[in-house]
Amino acid sequence: MRVTVAGGRVDSAARDAARAASLTRTPGQASLAAGQTAARSLAGAHVACTRLAVTVDTAGFTAPSGAVGTVGAGGNGGTGGTGGTGGAVGVHISCAVDLADVAIPGVPGSMTMTASYTAPLDPYRAR
Repeated sequence: MRVTVAGGRVDSAARDAARAASLTRTPGQASLAAGQTAARSLAGAHVACTRLAVTVDTAGFTAPSGAVGTVGAGGNGGTGGTGGTGGAVGVHISCAVDLADVAIPGVPGSMTMTASYTAPLDPYRAR
């Protein structure tokens, strides 16, 4: 059960991070916002990652400001996708969770949870 809960919280952190990145003006700001938001979201959900990696795909920032498109569904392992002429930002999170305190035979000492989410760039953001 603990692994399932942690996986759901990593999914939520990826969604939060993608949304935060989508509201920024530049790729650099998007990467910074995604990393900070993911760490804050996981800490707030009491998920202690022994290793946290946040990768941000900012290629969608090349779309013109004000362009509107559609984005496919994200989710754990999902990639989403863009359509139309709007841009999107994708976030991938990898969080190694320590399970050493779970004394169950066959359970590894740690497990890496991953989640990806893609969010449409805010068409009203200024560049």
